[in-house]
Amino acid sequence: MAERQVINPASMHRGVFSHALRVGEELYIGAQLPTTAEGRLVAADVETQAGTSFRHMQTILSEAGATWADLVKLNIYLTDLRHTAAVLAVRDRYIAAPCPATTVVAIERLVIPGACLITEGMALIPGTDLRKEASTSMEERRVIDPAGLPEPGLFSQGLRVGDTLYISGQLPIDANRNLVGPDDIIAQTECVFGYLRSILEAAGGGLEHLVKLNIYLTRMQDYEGFKLARSRVLTPPYPISTLVAVKGLVVPGALLEVEGVALLR
Repeated sequence: MAERQVINPASMHRGVFSHALRVGEELYIGAQLPTTAEGRLVAADVETQAGTSFRHMQTILSEAGATWADLVKLNIYLTDLRHTAAVLAVRDRYIAAPCPATTVVAIERLVIPGACLITEGMALIPGTDLRKEASTSMEERRVIDPAGLPEPGLFSQGLRVGDTLYISGQLPIDANRNLVGPDDIIAQTECVFGYLRSILEAAGGGLEHLVKLNIYLTRMQDYEGFKLARSRVLTPPYPISTLVAVKGLVVPGALLEVEGVALLR
């Protein structure tokens, strides 16, 4: 078993969980709340909260021997989608292009009253023996942004590192960012999985290479329709999946968002 290193910076509040866990070349960063070292909310405004969460991630990366350039996946959970632009503006002060695969969703509330967001992520750290053995050097990182998909804007649609592909959350919008299939979960699911397929094919794989999916629905009553549409595109053995209901997505009227991880070997 690869050695596990717990990352709990002294300057950050210690709860019941580890802030991060490094296993070989992989660094898993837990949810970062905008709190002080004493566990209190830093401030009420979203810019200060976002800056604190990203500084926490930066501290963790530094203690693990990594930088923002090593981040391959970023998830941002907001209590109010109206804060999206402000949070992404703060993010851009820390993370330079190409951005990691990213997903942004709205949730009902957080454990700290008044908190507007949490961030979590995953990094692959160069220079470890495992990375050398696998020959997954930094030069082998490739942004996957296929033509014909909606302009990703502030995100990379996918990021391939070695044989692993990290796919950003895919929304049911067309190339002009118009909603596809209003109030139609089957049409929206087919659109989203079509984008997943395009990203996978551009990276040299296919839907059969998916190993993990996270599905965010805005209405749980759409679950049966989602399952029907998914069954038309995925075949056994199915990837592991997590499906949850969220308060909202960044595109008004979107009923779902899907992100994933694929192994292209």
